[in-house]
Amino acid sequence: MKILTYPKPAHEIWKIHHIFKYLGVETTTNPDHDWDIAINTVHACTYAINNYPFPDAINGYFYNELKTYVSEVHYDVFGYTWEVDPLRHIGMALKKSNFNAVKYGEYVQCPRDREKDFVFARIIDTQLPNFKKRDIRVVWMNGIKFIVAKDKQPDEPFKTLSTTEYNEIEDPFTANEIDKISEFCYMINLDYGEIDILRSNYDNRIYIVDVNNLPGYGWLKDKVWLQRYSDAFKESFLDG
Repeated sequence: MKILTYPKPAHEIWKIHHIFKYLGVETTTNPDHDWDIAINTVHACTYAINNYPFPDAINGYFYNELKTYVSEVHYDVFGYTWEVDPLRHIGMALKKSNFNAVKYGEYVQCPRDREKDFVFARIIDTQLPNFKKRDIRVVWMNGIKFIVAKDKQPDEPFKTLSTTEYNEIEDPFTANEIDKISEFCYMINLDYGEIDILRSNYDNRIYIVDVNNLPGYGWLKDKVWLQRYSDAFKESFLDG
């Protein structure tokens, strides 16, 4: 088995680098070599839709992970979204970079001017009884494979204190929400990746706030997770 990672190698900070290493899979970046399956290795793909050279690749049609696009697809699927127009919104909002993997967030007062390369989000209360805040990370490989709760301190939103796996996908989500999450992933053309979801204490709705087609190594430092994650990837994309 040889995988084409195109247009660049799988970086060692990405999970796929460690998955391929664990599985003993040979990789190449040269499309002229013999290969069995390809994976798109571009963040927020700059290729126009349907213009990735290998559309049958894993994430071959995934071309846009900008938060504005995530919000647009979210609205199409759920009928509501987390994004607000800072010119019309009254009250506080969370100002975030429109680009993925940029750890920036600032609470700002609205109304205010729109800003290039930034999005404005409604403030979603996810605080638990123990005063920690919870993000829900969904691992997607042509279907939901794992769901993990990520608990954080309110004043340190980018630092995860603990991760706990849900035993069943129905534990954090209703059947209808699972269907909507799946529809969202199909509409955004995500074959492999991870999505971050918040559940609001105010309206009990879920909000998909981030999509990552090249998730970082993170919890695969744990050998048990590395094995389980690799096995799931193999089952989803390499077997058969």
